[in-house]
Amino acid sequence: MRAGRVFFVALFMFLAGGLAGLSTYHMAADAINPRAIHQPPVSFAVPMSLGAAGAQAQDAPGPVNFVTEVYKKVGPSVVNITTVQIGYDFFLRPIPQEGVGSGVILNSDGYIITNNHVVKSASEIRVILANGTEVGGKVVGADPGTDLALVKITPPEGYKLPVALLGNSENLEVGEWVVAVGNPLGLDQTVTVGVVSALGRSVMSEAGIPIEGLIQTDAAINPGNSGGPLINVKGEVVGINTAIVSRSGGSEGIGLAIPINTAKSILDQLIAKGRVERPWLGVEVQEIYPRLATRYGLPTTKGLLVKAVYKDSPAHKAGMHKPVTSDDGGIVYFIIIEANGVTITKAGQLLQIVRELKVGSTINLRYYKNSQLLEKEIPLAPLPEGAPLTAII
Repeated sequence: MRAGRVFFVALFMFLAGGLAGLSTYHMAADAINPRAIHQPPVSFAVPMSLGAAGAQAQDAPGPVNFVTEVYKKVGPSVVNITTVQIGYDFFLRPIPQEGVGSGVILNSDGYIITNNHVVKSASEIRVILANGTEVGGKVVGADPGTDLALVKITPPEGYKLPVALLGNSENLEVGEWVVAVGNPLGLDQTVTVGVVSALGRSVMSEAGIPIEGLIQTDAAINPGNSGGPLINVKGEVVGINTAIVSRSGGSEGIGLAIPINTAKSILDQLIAKGRVERPWLGVEVQEIYPRLATRYGLPTTKGLLVKAVYKDSPAHKAGMHKPVTSDDGGIVYFIIIEANGVTITKAGQLLQIVRELKVGSTINLRYYKNSQLLEKEIPLAPLPEGAPLTAII
Protein backbone atom coordinates (compact mmCIF):
# COMPACT_ATOMS: atom_id res chain seq x y z
CA MET A 1 0.00 0.00 0.00
CA ARG A 2 2.81 2.39 0.94
CA ALA A 3 4.60 1.57 -2.29
CA GLY A 4 1.38 2.36 -4.15
CA ARG A 5 1.09 5.78 -2.48
CA VAL A 6 4.70 6.54 -3.35
CA PHE A 7 3.97 5.61 -6.97
CA PHE A 8 0.93 7.88 -7.19
CA VAL A 9 2.77 10.77 -5.48
CA ALA A 10 5.63 10.39 -7.96
CA LEU A 11 3.18 10.17 -10.86
CA PHE A 12 1.37 13.32 -9.64
CA MET A 13 4.64 15.27 -9.36
CA PHE A 14 5.66 14.12 -12.85
CA LEU A 15 2.36 15.22 -14.37
CA ALA A 16 2.38 18.52 -12.45
CA GLY A 17 5.87 19.23 -13.71
CA GLY A 18 4.81 18.42 -17.26
CA LEU A 19 1.77 20.69 -17.02
CA ALA A 20 3.88 23.50 -15.60
CA GLY A 21 6.23 23.17 -18.55
CA LEU A 22 3.36 23.32 -21.04
CA SER A 23 1.96 26.40 -19.34
CA THR A 24 5.30 28.19 -19.47
CA TYR A 25 5.77 27.36 -23.17
CA HIS A 26 2.29 28.59 -24.02
CA MET A 27 2.90 31.92 -22.31
CA ALA A 28 6.21 32.34 -24.10
CA ALA A 29 4.54 31.64 -27.45
CA ASP A 30 1.88 34.27 -26.76
CA ALA A 31 4.54 36.82 -25.91
CA ILE A 32 6.22 36.53 -29.30
CA ASN A 33 3.15 35.80 -31.45
CA PRO A 34 2.88 38.63 -34.04
CA ARG A 35 -0.89 38.23 -34.13
CA ALA A 36 -1.09 39.45 -30.56
CA ILE A 37 0.75 42.61 -31.59
CA HIS A 38 -1.53 43.31 -34.59
CA GLN A 39 -4.74 43.81 -32.60
CA PRO A 40 -4.91 47.51 -31.63
CA PRO A 41 -5.72 49.11 -29.35
CA VAL A 42 -3.71 47.07 -26.80
CA SER A 43 -2.21 48.17 -23.50
CA PHE A 44 0.80 46.43 -21.99
CA ALA A 45 2.13 46.64 -18.46
CA VAL A 46 5.88 47.12 -18.92
CA PRO A 47 8.32 46.63 -15.99
CA MET A 48 10.20 49.80 -15.03
CA SER A 49 13.52 48.03 -15.56
CA LEU A 50 12.63 47.42 -19.19
CA GLY A 51 12.12 51.14 -19.75
CA ALA A 52 15.50 51.89 -18.15
CA ALA A 53 17.22 49.37 -20.40
CA GLY A 54 15.63 51.04 -23.43
CA ALA A 55 16.95 54.42 -22.32
CA GLN A 56 20.48 53.02 -22.04
CA ALA A 57 20.26 51.46 -25.50
CA GLN A 58 19.49 54.86 -27.05
CA ASP A 59 22.86 56.18 -25.90
CA ALA A 60 24.75 53.41 -27.65
CA PRO A 61 26.16 54.25 -31.10
CA GLY A 62 24.57 52.46 -34.07
CA PRO A 63 23.37 52.85 -37.65
CA VAL A 64 20.61 55.38 -38.42
CA ASN A 65 17.24 53.70 -38.93
CA PHE A 66 16.09 54.60 -42.45
CA VAL A 67 12.43 54.29 -41.39
CA THR A 68 12.96 57.01 -38.80
CA GLU A 69 14.57 59.28 -41.37
CA VAL A 70 11.78 58.66 -43.89
CA TYR A 71 9.12 59.43 -41.29
CA LYS A 72 10.86 62.67 -40.31
CA LYS A 73 10.73 63.79 -43.95
CA VAL A 74 7.17 62.79 -44.84
CA GLY A 75 5.29 62.29 -41.56
CA PRO A 76 4.54 66.02 -41.01
CA SER A 77 2.78 66.17 -44.40
CA VAL A 78 0.41 63.27 -43.63
CA VAL A 79 -3.06 64.24 -42.40
CA ASN A 80 -6.03 62.53 -40.79
CA ILE A 81 -9.27 63.00 -42.75
CA THR A 82 -12.58 62.61 -40.94
CA THR A 83 -15.80 62.68 -42.93
CA VAL A 84 -19.48 62.84 -42.09
CA GLN A 85 -21.94 61.15 -44.41
CA ILE A 86 -25.71 61.01 -44.07
CA GLY A 87 -27.19 57.53 -43.86
CA TYR A 88 -30.75 56.44 -43.15
CA ASP A 89 -32.26 54.06 -40.62
CA PHE A 90 -35.13 51.61 -41.15
CA PHE A 91 -37.66 54.44 -40.91
CA LEU A 92 -35.68 56.57 -43.43
CA ARG A 93 -34.59 58.98 -40.75
CA PRO A 94 -31.21 60.65 -41.51
CA ILE A 95 -28.31 59.41 -39.38
CA PRO A 96 -24.83 61.02 -39.53
CA GLN A 97 -22.11 58.42 -40.14
CA GLU A 98 -18.43 59.12 -39.56
CA GLY A 99 -15.56 57.83 -41.69
CA VAL A 100 -11.80 58.04 -41.27
CA GLY A 101 -9.00 58.09 -43.84
CA SER A 102 -5.63 59.62 -44.57
CA GLY A 103 -4.15 62.14 -47.00
CA VAL A 104 -0.89 63.82 -47.91
CA ILE A 105 -0.24 67.53 -48.46
CA LEU A 106 0.93 68.31 -52.00
CA ASN A 107 1.69 72.03 -51.81
CA SER A 108 1.64 75.07 -49.54
CA ASP A 109 -1.68 76.24 -51.02
CA GLY A 110 -3.44 73.49 -49.08
CA TYR A 111 -4.10 70.82 -51.72
CA ILE A 112 -4.27 67.33 -50.23
CA ILE A 113 -4.44 64.10 -52.20
CA THR A 114 -6.49 61.19 -50.86
CA ASN A 115 -8.74 58.39 -52.12
CA ASN A 116 -12.05 59.17 -53.75
CA HIS A 117 -13.74 56.51 -51.61
CA VAL A 118 -12.57 58.34 -48.47
CA VAL A 119 -14.43 61.59 -49.29
CA LYS A 120 -17.15 60.42 -51.67
CA SER A 121 -20.64 61.65 -50.65
CA ALA A 122 -19.23 63.42 -47.58
CA SER A 123 -21.38 66.25 -46.24
CA GLU A 124 -18.54 67.46 -44.01
CA ILE A 125 -14.75 67.00 -44.11
CA ARG A 126 -12.41 67.72 -41.21
CA VAL A 127 -8.64 67.57 -41.69
CA ILE A 128 -6.32 67.08 -38.72
CA LEU A 129 -2.74 68.17 -39.42
CA ALA A 130 0.28 66.41 -37.95
CA ASN A 131 0.62 69.12 -35.27
CA GLY A 132 -2.95 68.45 -34.10
CA THR A 133 -4.58 71.50 -35.71
CA GLU A 134 -8.04 70.73 -37.11
CA VAL A 135 -9.38 72.59 -40.17
CA GLY A 136 -12.28 72.21 -42.56
CA GLY A 137 -11.78 70.85 -46.06
CA LYS A 138 -13.71 70.56 -49.29
CA VAL A 139 -13.42 68.29 -52.32
CA VAL A 140 -12.24 70.28 -55.35
CA GLY A 141 -11.71 67.35 -57.69
CA ALA A 142 -12.42 63.62 -57.86
CA ASP A 143 -11.71 60.80 -60.26
CA PRO A 144 -13.52 57.49 -59.66
CA GLY A 145 -11.47 56.00 -62.49
CA THR A 146 -8.32 56.04 -60.36
CA ASP A 147 -10.02 56.33 -56.94
CA LEU A 148 -8.20 59.62 -56.31
CA ALA A 149 -9.53 62.93 -55.02
CA LEU A 150 -8.20 66.38 -54.12
CA VAL A 151 -9.21 68.10 -50.88
CA LYS A 152 -8.49 71.80 -50.35
CA ILE A 153 -7.91 73.40 -46.96
CA THR A 154 -7.09 76.94 -45.92
CA PRO A 155 -3.75 76.83 -44.08
CA PRO A 156 -3.93 78.07 -40.49
CA GLU A 157 -2.71 81.66 -40.17
CA GLY A 158 1.03 81.83 -39.62
CA TYR A 159 1.50 78.10 -40.23
CA LYS A 160 3.57 76.89 -43.18
CA LEU A 161 2.17 73.61 -44.40
CA PRO A 162 4.74 70.80 -44.64
CA VAL A 163 4.76 69.44 -48.20
CA ALA A 164 5.61 65.90 -49.32
CA LEU A 165 8.17 65.22 -52.04
CA LEU A 166 6.74 63.18 -54.93
CA GLY A 167 8.93 60.50 -56.47
CA ASN A 168 8.85 58.46 -59.68
CA SER A 169 6.89 55.21 -59.36
CA GLU A 170 8.27 54.01 -62.71
CA ASN A 171 11.58 53.38 -60.96
CA LEU A 172 10.14 50.99 -58.37
CA GLU A 173 11.47 47.44 -58.24
CA VAL A 174 10.08 44.34 -56.58
CA GLY A 175 11.83 43.80 -53.24
CA GLU A 176 12.46 47.51 -52.67
CA TRP A 177 11.85 48.79 -49.11
CA VAL A 178 8.83 51.06 -48.63
CA VAL A 179 7.16 52.79 -45.69
CA ALA A 180 3.45 53.49 -45.20
CA VAL A 181 2.19 56.35 -43.01
CA GLY A 182 -1.44 56.93 -42.13
CA ASN A 183 -4.23 56.53 -39.61
CA PRO A 184 -5.12 52.82 -39.55
CA LEU A 185 -8.18 52.06 -37.43
CA GLY A 186 -8.20 55.72 -36.35
CA LEU A 187 -4.71 55.51 -34.80
CA ASP A 188 -3.07 58.65 -36.19
CA GLN A 189 0.51 58.99 -37.47
CA THR A 190 1.17 55.24 -37.62
CA VAL A 191 4.23 53.97 -39.49
CA THR A 192 4.57 50.50 -41.03
CA VAL A 193 7.37 49.12 -43.17
CA GLY A 194 7.71 46.41 -45.80
CA VAL A 195 8.75 45.84 -49.39
CA VAL A 196 7.26 46.19 -52.84
CA SER A 197 6.02 42.61 -53.19
CA ALA A 198 4.64 42.95 -56.74
CA LEU A 199 3.93 45.49 -59.47
CA GLY A 200 1.20 45.89 -62.07
CA ARG A 201 -1.68 44.58 -59.96
CA SER A 202 -5.29 45.43 -60.83
CA VAL A 203 -8.37 45.67 -58.65
CA MET A 204 -12.02 46.61 -59.07
CA SER A 205 -12.79 49.84 -57.23
CA GLU A 206 -15.86 50.38 -55.06
CA ALA A 207 -17.43 52.13 -58.06
CA GLY A 208 -16.99 48.97 -60.12
CA ILE A 209 -14.20 50.50 -62.19
CA PRO A 210 -10.99 48.53 -62.81
CA ILE A 211 -7.88 50.27 -61.47
CA GLU A 212 -4.73 49.07 -63.21
CA GLY A 213 -1.00 49.12 -62.53
CA LEU A 214 -1.18 49.07 -58.73
CA ILE A 215 1.78 48.60 -56.38
CA GLN A 216 1.52 45.62 -54.03
CA THR A 217 3.24 45.85 -50.64
CA ASP A 218 3.45 43.82 -47.46
CA ALA A 219 3.76 46.97 -45.33
CA ALA A 220 0.75 46.67 -43.02
CA ILE A 221 -2.25 48.52 -44.49
CA ASN A 222 -5.54 48.65 -42.58
CA PRO A 223 -8.85 50.54 -42.85
CA GLY A 224 -7.99 54.19 -42.25
CA ASN A 225 -4.72 53.97 -44.21
CA SER A 226 -6.64 54.79 -47.39
CA GLY A 227 -5.30 57.96 -48.99
CA GLY A 228 -2.01 57.93 -47.09
CA PRO A 229 1.41 57.78 -48.76
CA LEU A 230 3.62 54.85 -49.65
CA ILE A 231 7.20 56.13 -49.44
CA ASN A 232 10.57 54.91 -50.73
CA VAL A 233 13.83 54.97 -48.77
CA LYS A 234 14.64 58.46 -50.11
CA GLY A 235 11.56 59.90 -48.44
CA GLU A 236 9.69 60.31 -51.73
CA VAL A 237 6.00 59.47 -52.09
CA VAL A 238 5.72 56.70 -54.70
CA GLY A 239 2.13 55.61 -54.13
CA ILE A 240 -1.22 56.38 -52.48
CA ASN A 241 -2.46 53.49 -50.35
CA THR A 242 -5.91 52.49 -51.48
CA ALA A 243 -6.90 48.89 -50.71
CA ILE A 244 -6.12 45.63 -48.94
CA VAL A 245 -6.65 42.06 -50.04
CA SER A 246 -7.99 40.36 -46.94
CA ARG A 247 -10.35 37.65 -45.74
CA SER A 248 -10.58 39.13 -42.26
CA GLY A 249 -10.92 42.82 -43.13
CA GLY A 250 -7.51 43.57 -41.58
CA SER A 251 -3.95 43.51 -42.86
CA GLU A 252 -2.83 40.11 -44.12
CA GLY A 253 0.28 41.36 -45.86
CA ILE A 254 -1.24 42.35 -49.21
CA GLY A 255 -1.78 46.09 -49.55
CA LEU A 256 -2.32 47.98 -52.80
CA ALA A 257 -1.26 51.51 -53.68
CA ILE A 258 -1.95 53.73 -56.68
CA PRO A 259 1.36 54.70 -58.38
CA ILE A 260 2.19 58.36 -57.78
CA ASN A 261 2.83 58.81 -61.52
CA THR A 262 -0.85 57.99 -62.09
CA ALA A 263 -1.75 60.71 -59.61
CA LYS A 264 0.65 63.25 -61.15
CA SER A 265 -0.85 62.66 -64.59
CA ILE A 266 -4.30 63.89 -63.47
CA LEU A 267 -3.55 66.51 -60.80
CA ASP A 268 -3.63 69.49 -63.17
CA GLN A 269 -7.04 68.46 -64.51
CA LEU A 270 -8.45 67.89 -61.03
CA ILE A 271 -7.32 71.37 -59.96
CA ALA A 272 -8.51 73.12 -63.14
CA LYS A 273 -11.71 71.21 -63.94
CA GLY A 274 -12.57 69.13 -60.88
CA ARG A 275 -12.66 66.03 -63.05
CA VAL A 276 -10.50 64.11 -65.49
CA GLU A 277 -11.26 64.31 -69.20
CA ARG A 278 -10.49 60.88 -70.56
CA PRO A 279 -10.30 59.56 -74.10
CA TRP A 280 -12.46 56.65 -75.11
CA LEU A 281 -12.78 54.22 -77.96
CA GLY A 282 -16.44 53.49 -77.27
CA VAL A 283 -16.50 49.70 -77.10
CA GLU A 284 -17.37 46.92 -74.72
CA VAL A 285 -15.38 43.74 -75.21
CA GLN A 286 -15.21 40.09 -74.26
CA GLU A 287 -11.96 38.19 -73.86
CA ILE A 288 -11.48 35.24 -76.22
CA TYR A 289 -10.08 31.94 -75.02
CA PRO A 290 -9.07 28.88 -77.09
CA ARG A 291 -12.18 26.78 -76.49
CA LEU A 292 -14.44 29.68 -77.52
CA ALA A 293 -12.35 30.26 -80.65
CA THR A 294 -12.49 26.57 -81.60
CA ARG A 295 -16.22 26.31 -80.98
CA TYR A 296 -17.13 29.24 -83.23
CA GLY A 297 -14.31 28.92 -85.75
CA LEU A 298 -12.72 32.29 -84.91
CA PRO A 299 -9.53 33.30 -86.74
CA THR A 300 -7.53 33.73 -83.48
CA THR A 301 -7.43 32.10 -80.05
CA LYS A 302 -6.50 35.35 -78.29
CA GLY A 303 -7.90 38.87 -78.40
CA LEU A 304 -11.00 40.89 -77.55
CA LEU A 305 -14.32 40.31 -79.25
CA VAL A 306 -16.19 43.60 -79.69
CA LYS A 307 -19.62 42.88 -78.20
CA ALA A 308 -21.01 46.45 -78.14
CA VAL A 309 -20.19 49.78 -79.79
CA TYR A 310 -21.57 53.13 -78.64
CA LYS A 311 -23.24 55.32 -81.24
CA ASP A 312 -21.07 58.19 -82.56
CA SER A 313 -18.05 56.90 -80.61
CA PRO A 314 -14.61 56.75 -82.28
CA ALA A 315 -15.00 53.00 -82.85
CA HIS A 316 -18.44 53.52 -84.40
CA LYS A 317 -17.11 56.20 -86.74
CA ALA A 318 -14.26 53.86 -87.71
CA GLY A 319 -16.81 51.28 -88.90
CA MET A 320 -16.84 48.90 -85.93
CA HIS A 321 -20.06 47.44 -84.62
CA LYS A 322 -21.30 44.60 -82.44
CA PRO A 323 -21.73 41.13 -84.02
CA VAL A 324 -24.59 41.32 -86.52
CA THR A 325 -26.19 38.99 -89.05
CA SER A 326 -25.16 39.77 -92.62
CA ASP A 327 -27.38 39.60 -95.70
CA ASP A 328 -26.16 36.09 -96.50
CA GLY A 329 -27.03 34.84 -93.02
CA GLY A 330 -23.49 34.88 -91.63
CA ILE A 331 -22.22 36.79 -88.61
CA VAL A 332 -20.04 39.89 -89.00
CA TYR A 333 -17.84 40.45 -85.96
CA PHE A 334 -14.68 42.33 -84.91
CA ILE A 335 -11.76 41.01 -82.79
CA ILE A 336 -9.06 43.41 -81.53
CA ILE A 337 -5.66 41.70 -81.28
CA GLU A 338 -3.17 44.60 -81.02
CA ALA A 339 -3.11 48.24 -79.86
CA ASN A 340 -0.14 50.56 -80.47
CA GLY A 341 2.10 47.58 -81.10
CA VAL A 342 1.06 45.70 -77.94
CA THR A 343 -0.54 42.26 -78.25
CA ILE A 344 -3.91 42.41 -76.50
CA THR A 345 -5.28 39.42 -74.58
CA LYS A 346 -7.02 41.15 -71.64
CA ALA A 347 -9.58 43.95 -71.51
CA GLY A 348 -7.47 45.69 -68.87
CA GLN A 349 -4.55 45.98 -71.30
CA LEU A 350 -6.60 47.88 -73.86
CA LEU A 351 -8.20 50.03 -71.16
CA GLN A 352 -4.78 50.99 -69.78
CA ILE A 353 -3.43 51.91 -73.22
CA VAL A 354 -6.45 54.09 -74.01
CA ARG A 355 -6.34 55.81 -70.60
CA GLU A 356 -2.70 56.72 -71.00
CA LEU A 357 -3.40 58.54 -74.27
CA LYS A 358 -4.64 62.12 -74.56
CA VAL A 359 -7.93 63.27 -76.01
CA GLY A 360 -7.41 63.97 -79.71
CA SER A 361 -4.54 61.52 -80.08
CA THR A 362 -4.89 58.37 -82.17
CA ILE A 363 -4.67 54.70 -81.34
CA ASN A 364 -3.37 52.17 -83.84
CA LEU A 365 -5.53 49.04 -83.81
CA ARG A 366 -4.98 45.72 -85.54
CA TYR A 367 -8.17 43.69 -85.65
CA TYR A 368 -10.05 41.03 -87.47
CA LYS A 369 -13.27 41.70 -89.32
CA ASN A 370 -14.27 38.07 -89.51
CA SER A 371 -11.18 36.43 -91.06
CA GLN A 372 -9.87 39.64 -92.68
CA LEU A 373 -6.97 41.24 -90.78
CA LEU A 374 -7.13 45.06 -90.78
CA GLU A 375 -5.11 47.92 -89.30
CA LYS A 376 -6.39 51.44 -88.67
CA GLU A 377 -5.48 54.68 -86.87
CA ILE A 378 -8.51 55.79 -84.88
CA PRO A 379 -8.73 59.32 -83.33
CA LEU A 380 -9.88 59.22 -79.69
CA ALA A 381 -12.66 61.51 -78.46
CA PRO A 382 -13.45 62.67 -74.90
CA LEU A 383 -15.46 60.26 -72.77
CA PRO A 384 -18.92 61.87 -72.54
CA GLU A 385 -19.56 63.47 -69.16
CA GLY A 386 -21.90 61.36 -67.09
CA ALA A 387 -21.21 58.19 -69.09
CA PRO A 388 -20.89 55.05 -66.97
CA LEU A 389 -17.21 54.18 -66.59
CA THR A 390 -17.72 50.48 -66.03
CA ALA A 391 -17.18 48.15 -68.97
CA ILE A 392 -16.44 51.04 -71.37
CA ILE A 393 -13.09 51.37 -73.12
